Amino acid sequence: MTREIPSTANEFAAWTEGMEFDQDALAPEGLPGPADKPADGIPVKRSVKWSVDLDERLKATAEAKGITQSELIRQYMEMGLAAEGSGMVVNLADALRVLATVAHRPAA
Repeated sequence: MTREIPSTANEFAAWTEGMEFDQDALAPEGLPGPADKPADGIPVKRSVKWSVDLDERLKATAEAKGITQSELIRQYMEMGLAAEGSGMVVNLADALRVLATVAHRPAA
């Protein structure tokens, strides 16, 4: 018998009526156990802390792009890791220092 997933508290109460917990019952086949590594495509939750200013900038940028903050962060992480893997990551302070010297060179 298949039961529809409830959408309200009352429906949930009725849906769970008569259910019993059996700690010795086997989990359905195919579900990952606690020690299993998540398969590709299954999101992994991470908790990070940053400044309010950075959070506001992320929110504004995500809104401007029409995506969620999570999607924006995933995109930035993927770009950063791709750059890291290619060996093309440059320290921002170093890049600015080089640009400053180029900007002050006389035209040839």
